[in-house]
Amino acid sequence: MPQKDVGQRAEDIWAEFLAEGAPSSINLDSHSYERTSQNLKDPGRYCYEDAQVRRREAGRSRRGAGV
Repeated sequence: MPQKDVGQRAEDIWAEFLAEGAPSSINLDSHSYERTSQNLKDPGRYCYEDAQVRRREAGRSRRGAGV
C-alpha cells in the first residue's frame, strides 16, 4: 500500500473494529486501546502493532485454555 494511503486505511480500520458502535467490534484491553488511539494521531504502517500483539496473545491463551 502506498504511504499516502496508510492514514486513510488506518482510520477505516478504526471505524470498522474499534470505534464506538463499530460494526465488527473487537475487545482490547484499555492500555492497548489507548496506545492505538494515540498512534492514530500520526498514523503509520505500525499504528496497530500493539493491538495486534495483544489480540494474538489473547488468542493463544484462549486456545491453551481449551476454549
